[in-house]
Amino acid sequence: MTRWPLALAALLALAVATGCPTDPDDDDSAVDDDDSGPDDDDAAPDDDDSGPDDDDVAPDDDDVAPDDDDFAPDDDDFAPPELYAFFAVHLDPGSPPVDDGQPSSARPEEHLPSLAQLVAAADVAGHELTLMFTAQWASYVASGDCVVPDDGDADGGWYYDGQERNTCLELVRAWEGADHEIAMHHHRSGAPASWDGFSNGPPVDHPHYLGDMLDLMAFVDQLPAAGPGSVLSATSEEFPVGPNSLQFTSARGPTPYVGPADGGDLASTPCAWTEDDHWVWRWRMRSFTSDLAQQVVLQDELPQALIDLPGHAEGPFTLGFVTHAKNVTDTSIVGYEQLFGDLAGAGVTLEGLAGVASWYVHTMGNPEQAEPDLACPKDEG
Repeated sequence: MTRWPLALAALLALAVATGCPTDPDDDDSAVDDDDSGPDDDDAAPDDDDSGPDDDDVAPDDDDVAPDDDDFAPDDDDFAPPELYAFFAVHLDPGSPPVDDGQPSSARPEEHLPSLAQLVAAADVAGHELTLMFTAQWASYVASGDCVVPDDGDADGGWYYDGQERNTCLELVRAWEGADHEIAMHHHRSGAPASWDGFSNGPPVDHPHYLGDMLDLMAFVDQLPAAGPGSVLSATSEEFPVGPNSLQFTSARGPTPYVGPADGGDLASTPCAWTEDDHWVWRWRMRSFTSDLAQQVVLQDELPQALIDLPGHAEGPFTLGFVTHAKNVTDTSIVGYEQLFGDLAGAGVTLEGLAGVASWYVHTMGNPEQAEPDLACPKDEG
């Protein structure tokens, strides 16, 4: 079923209100057979008629304009989902983040096959992932040294979407073409996990320093087919200085879901947040990394959320999940396949974070100018 984002629905409603034509139903593209020619009585006017009657020169109102109902698709096409969802995959830098003065390729070399396996599992269930690249992953994928994962036929390529993909960049862009989102991920200096080597400030004299946030974005911007300026989403506590394309972020945590009033890190709505002097719309995402976290989410939190949240007055809510390619390697694909199947069975489809944002009217605006009730809680990390 075609799904119409709210912004598109608003534009179409405006077209109806102003009389702008759209595509009517097939029944309206041609007049009825009775209207294709005049009646026999009209073919030859009476002697005292100097021309055809007024009724003959103008068809009925019903023939010159379709009904209002013909300007809009069925209600099922207009109705947004009652519950949105995204799944972020953090492609971490590894440690150390530098190899011979360049971003290290050790982490992506080891775990790119697991990422390809995760994307394939999402595709089976009709889901779209948000693939968040650090410079280490982006640099490796765009390089000629990247080894395409083996899909099992030992021919040196990965078969995807009807074609053999023979380079890593070709494969990632094929994922993007299937609506998996390319996004950015950054580990700041002092982060609990390893620093990725990029910072807008100190420690620029550190041996692992690779550049500022503009330099990081230059690596990630190599990946999308549309090029620089097309990456909209990130998980980051630092941003490039000056105007940039990043509009949407997600914050990770292990806080469990309790209910609509306390969604923990599983359920949220987009709120206005500022970080590093950069305003964004932000969501929460629940850790889905370890066997234990997956068990709790799948057995307890998600089933209850699927009961509580669809159609809730405080919604529409978004379910958020996050993992790392390394976690797929460590825990196997089984838990992810179950999650993808459970969501699909409940009628919930994972979309890229920017795709989720398109359903919310307020995320079309500037978060810095958002109403106070749309601000993220100040104590939210």
